[in-house]
Amino acid sequence: MSATLLELVALAVHFQVKGRELRAVDGVDLRLERGEMLGLVGESGCGKSTLGKTVIGLVRASGGRILFDGEAVEGLGRGGWRKVRRRLQYVYQDPGASLDPRWSVGRSLEEPLVIHTDLDRTARRARVLSTLAEVGLRAEHAGLYPHELSGGQQRRVGLARILTLQPECVVLDEPTSGLDVSVQATILKLLRELRAAHNLTMLFISHDLSVVRMMCDRVAVMYLGRIVEIAPVRELFGNARHPYTRALLDAVPEPGERRVIGRPLLEGDPPDPSNLPPGCRFRARCPVAVARCATEDPLLRPVGPQHQAACHLAEGVSA
Repeated sequence: MSATLLELVALAVHFQVKGRELRAVDGVDLRLERGEMLGLVGESGCGKSTLGKTVIGLVRASGGRILFDGEAVEGLGRGGWRKVRRRLQYVYQDPGASLDPRWSVGRSLEEPLVIHTDLDRTARRARVLSTLAEVGLRAEHAGLYPHELSGGQQRRVGLARILTLQPECVVLDEPTSGLDVSVQATILKLLRELRAAHNLTMLFISHDLSVVRMMCDRVAVMYLGRIVEIAPVRELFGNARHPYTRALLDAVPEPGERRVIGRPLLEGDPPDPSNLPPGCRFRARCPVAVARCATEDPLLRPVGPQHQAACHLAEGVSA
């Protein structure tokens, strides 16, 4: 059995927008090892969620390969994807919107079992109730409808829905966004418990670096459709080598730290992904850019043990 459960090879997702090609995901190489939690971070619009949805087949790849447990999944027919999706699940950023408002929680949780298993009605009901209990909800919640649940309860139902199929790998898209801090803490604790109980492999998509630092084993930083840095979490937070990563980390407030109100931590906006400039995509916002950055697009390359960065000056960038 390979240590790698999910592998992306030169994955690309391009859209046609008003006659131009928008490169939402543009040649991503990424590996997710069995049992690990890999954080995927970056600004809004960098392609994080598109990548996650492409991995589980909600968005069609324009190029590259997706390997799950060593087997290619791109181009699979409906029957092939059904087998994969039982093992590879996706938790939506807004679980309330992903639940049918006309269906009770119990019916929403039972539906994947109807599609993907041969369990009879009694066994399906037992699986639903046991899964609800596992995510901290009572049996009575099975009779409620999405609008009758709080935001935290909806997140729990979203987790329960994917756990009913007992998957091996889960893509989590902003699992704590929009929640109060106390509810966030509860959901994060639950994720840790579920990961340990089921030996889950997780791709944790988030813009919250403090959460990623606490939860993940490794972190991949994404900018305009590409991975620009990847490293173990302690190495990345302690020794970031890409200027974009450093800018993201500088934006995270530290307890007791005083900042100048209104001082921008990262100048400017990202370029239009349908009209990318030559050279490094970050150079117009980079405080250390040199002439080479305007003509040569940097490749992701090793800059230390288990540490890669896509920057011409990575060796000279330190924390």
